[in-house]
Amino acid sequence: MNESSAVHPPSRHKLGRLEVLMDSVFAIVIVVLAGSLPLPNDVDRDGGSLWEFLLSQTHEISFAVIGMVLVVIYWIQNNLLFENLTHTDNKHAVISLVQLFFLLLYFYAIGLGVDFEDEASALALQSMAAALVGFSAVAGWWYASAQRRLLSADISNATVGEIKIRILAEPITALITLPCAMFGPSVWGAAWLAYPLVSYLLKKNVWR
Repeated sequence: MNESSAVHPPSRHKLGRLEVLMDSVFAIVIVVLAGSLPLPNDVDRDGGSLWEFLLSQTHEISFAVIGMVLVVIYWIQNNLLFENLTHTDNKHAVISLVQLFFLLLYFYAIGLGVDFEDEASALALQSMAAALVGFSAVAGWWYASAQRRLLSADISNATVGEIKIRILAEPITALITLPCAMFGPSVWGAAWLAYPLVSYLLKKNVWR
C-alpha cells in the first residue's frame, strides 16, 4: 500500500486549509492590483479626452494588467495542481507557503515598477519574482508527484508528466522577459507576449 492510498483525515483537512489560504491570497492580490489601476481623480491632469488620459498612464496600466493576468494564470495553475492531490504534508505545505511569499514579493515588485518605471532593475525584479512564483509551484508539484506520494489515484502517470512540463511555461516566460528589462518598459512588456508560444512549444514536447 502506497502513501497516497492510506491518507488520514487530518492530512486531507490540512490540504483543504492550505488551499483556502492560497486561494485567499491570490484573490486579495488580484483585487488590490485591480484597485491600483489609475483613475482620472488619482492623477493631476488638465482636461483632455479619455484616450489622452489612458495614453498618459500606459505604463501604470500595463504593469497592473500584466500582473493581474499572470496572477490569474498562476491561480488557475494552482487549482489544477491541488485538485489532483489527496493530501499534503509538512514539506509540501512549506513549499506552498514559499510560493505565497514569492507571490507577495511579485506584488511588491509591481508597485516598485510603477514608481520606478524607467529603471531596468525594477522591471527585472518583477520578472525574477514572477519566475520564482512559477518555479516554486513546479517544485511543489515535483515533490507531490515523486513516487506519487500526494497524488490522487485517478491521475495517470502520463498526465503527471504532462503537467510537469506544462507548468514550466510561466516561469520560463518570466526568465525570457528578464534580459528585456534593460531595453525599457515597452520592450519588457511586449516580451510577455511570448507566453502563448512558450506554452505551445511545451505542449508539443519540444523541450522535453
